[in-house]
Amino acid sequence: MRKNTQLAGRNGQKVLEEARRPQKLDEQRRIDAQAESMRDRTPSLPAPARSKALPRRIAPKKEMT
Repeated sequence: MRKNTQLAGRNGQKVLEEARRPQKLDEQRRIDAQAESMRDRTPSLPAPARSKALPRRIAPKKEMT
C-alpha cells in the first residue's frame, strides 16, 4: 500500500482507489456469504403462516394512499 502511494504523484487518488478495490470486492464477497448463511439458517415458514402475514404487510400502504 505504501509503495503505491510513493509511486503515485499527480494521480495519487486514482492509485489509492486501485489499491483499495480488491479489498472492497473481498468485503462484498464476505457480506454475500454472510447473507447466504443467514438465509440458510432461517426456517421456511409453513404456507398458512405466510398467507396470514402478507395482508398485514400490505395494509399500511393502503392507509397511506
